[in-house]
Amino acid sequence: MIKKIKIKRTVWPSIFTLLNMFLGFISISFSFRQGYDNFIIAGWLIFFAAIFDGLDGKVARLVHGSSDFGVEIDSLADLISFVIAPAMLSYNMFFFKFNGWGLILSFTFVIFGTIRLARFNVIAHRESVNHFIGMPSPLAALAIVSFIMFIIVHKKILNNIYFPINIIFPSYYITIGYLMVSDIIFKKVSKFSLRKGSKYTKDTILLLLTLLILIVYKEKVMFPLIFLLIFINIIYYWRKQSSSKNEEIEIEIDE
Repeated sequence: MIKKIKIKRTVWPSIFTLLNMFLGFISISFSFRQGYDNFIIAGWLIFFAAIFDGLDGKVARLVHGSSDFGVEIDSLADLISFVIAPAMLSYNMFFFKFNGWGLILSFTFVIFGTIRLARFNVIAHRESVNHFIGMPSPLAALAIVSFIMFIIVHKKILNNIYFPINIIFPSYYITIGYLMVSDIIFKKVSKFSLRKGSKYTKDTILLLLTLLILIVYKEKVMFPLIFLLIFINIIYYWRKQSSSKNEEIEIEIDE
């Protein structure tokens, strides 16, 4: 007699989480192999890890398999794929030339990323469904690795112009790390629909167009797209903060 094996609902999202973790682990191994081709592969592995990270939450909601265990294992997977993996890639691609200081510089991202994930776990049940407080770690990781891949594929052009990489990359690296622990609000896109009149239609079309551009131009355009997304979120936050301050001033004057 064949017995049916019942799989708990919480297992399904965890499978995607473990795939995310596995890709992050493989990315680290490729970053230690040296060579630009291996660095490109390491970057793309982090990109696909981010896709699985986005899917685990959707699967959890679909099968009603959300749990505290899922939140914790997701954070551990994110620590490997979106904090340690991009930090290791950055060190092996660039920071190694600074010896001990290079280790310290690359570790700053690990510090910011760990604080970000710890803070997220604390406020996970209270955070808005519409936005993140601070840059989410997958976006931060993609901001780093896409910049590295951009430098690699455009290295011939950058070699012919004045591009102070020794100043630009460390500054950019630390800034992205800081944005993870900042109070800047980043829009959360968790639902998609192509139905006419749906409020998610714009986001869905924009996502599909972005994926199409990435498929065609790959790492040549990933960094500009990621940078534009970050820039839009920061500008939107600053404008919202400015309008809030203006409202407070008007209220005080009226009183």
